[in-house]
Amino acid sequence: MSVSAKATRNKSQLRAEAAFRLKIGTAAASDWTLSSDTLALLFKLASSPDTVMDGLKLLHELQTHQVELEMQHQELERSAQLQEKQQSQYACLFENAPFGYLVVQPDGIILRSNQEAAYLLGLKSKACNGKKFESFCTALSAYSLQDLLKYCVDGAPPMMCVLELKPAAGRPKRIQLLINRTPDGEQFHFGLSSYDQLLKV
Repeated sequence: MSVSAKATRNKSQLRAEAAFRLKIGTAAASDWTLSSDTLALLFKLASSPDTVMDGLKLLHELQTHQVELEMQHQELERSAQLQEKQQSQYACLFENAPFGYLVVQPDGIILRSNQEAAYLLGLKSKACNGKKFESFCTALSAYSLQDLLKYCVDGAPPMMCVLELKPAAGRPKRIQLLINRTPDGEQFHFGLSSYDQLLKV
């Protein structure tokens, strides 16, 4: 079915639903006003027996259109509430994931991070945002990472490597890193876990 045909069908369904709600008296009550020109036209049509039916039809058409607008407004509100709820759920999943998660620019600047990523890098939550990821790595690991990123393309399976971090209290010596491109291909997703801890399991 074409987009135009689907839109026509949806519009017809909306009109039928609005007319049905008006007929059985379940249309949402609202304060709506008519312009002076419209009121004058309705009065003129209603004042003559020859045009009174036309006036009633016009009034019914205006009422039906108003109900359609109210239904569309309600649907938009429901969609906005659902989107807000989904965004909140995804944000919660990101923040509380059991592994480190970073969104990194091609130049290595960290755009977003979750709590576990900050912990693995030895920082407080969000403190690594705006820093270069390579600044946490030894020189050799930073070089290896840059070389690896050249081969990380959109749609390819995640690439994995083990990096050595600069010595610092409160962080593992080595991390396992999974990398893939974001869907738009403009950034990287980094998944971090403690490689030293994995070896102990």
